[in-house]
Amino acid sequence: MRRYLLGTAPPEERAEVEHAYLSDPDQFEQLNEAENDLIDAYVRGRLSAADRKEFEKHYLSSPPRRERVQFAAALAEVSRELKQSEAAAEPSFWNRLRSLFSEPVLRWQWSLAAAAFTAVLVIAGLQVSKERRLQLARLHQPATQPAGETQTPTPANSEAPKTGESSGPEIAQLNRHELDEFTIQLSAGISRNAGSKLNTFAIPKAPWIIFRLILDQDEQATYAAALETAEGKQIKTFGGLKSQVGGGNAIVVLRVRSNLVQAGDYVITLRTAGTTGESEEDIDTYTFRATKP
Repeated sequence: MRRYLLGTAPPEERAEVEHAYLSDPDQFEQLNEAENDLIDAYVRGRLSAADRKEFEKHYLSSPPRRERVQFAAALAEVSRELKQSEAAAEPSFWNRLRSLFSEPVLRWQWSLAAAAFTAVLVIAGLQVSKERRLQLARLHQPATQPAGETQTPTPANSEAPKTGESSGPEIAQLNRHELDEFTIQLSAGISRNAGSKLNTFAIPKAPWIIFRLILDQDEQATYAAALETAEGKQIKTFGGLKSQVGGGNAIVVLRVRSNLVQAGDYVITLRTAGTTGESEEDIDTYTFRATKP
């Protein structure tokens, strides 16, 4: 989970973590705790140089996540100031107690610090409660997305990639309340025959499913693809696709609305798109099985 949050996990491991916290509430709680621990370690300067670099490069790329880090830093600063005030006081307990009641300025400082710390705790409790409600609402009510979306996958930092640019190794967004897509990576060459081992996943509550098709050999061409049921019923076709580099592999990315995928077995056929006077040529076949959530 730590590698996942820092963005250093390989694609297969990222997909495994995403599938776990989408299908298991306990896994989601563990991921949330790991995220809080990582933020706390960052604001207190306890990360290694390498982890700090990855944290700033990957995790802080999202404005909502930057706000969480800023809030944690403010809370840590209040705690640090209180400890410094205690260290600056006299070593004797009775002397500290006597000065607390004999010096008006010191009493005022302690009262102000206590009030500030109480206010921070109240704000933190409200923020955590708000985030928990948002997470539960997202869990039971899939987010909607405006019609007319293109087939280009959205990167994890929520900025749409420009035409022709690679989306990089990013697979899905980190926070559950930001999640609007589910990613699965498929390798070619699996047989359609009954009894073959298929890539299996539960249909996600997210409105989009991102299929990352690993190419055995990149033809550096324009590709077309077709999504069909195992019985041959066509679900959706794609055209004008270009290969990208993700996780060290050449891939082609398909973006499909999750409501088009029902429980059952499916086949994705990838072809080189024919130019003028040329016909399309099948390159690879990818299979998967979708189950009820």
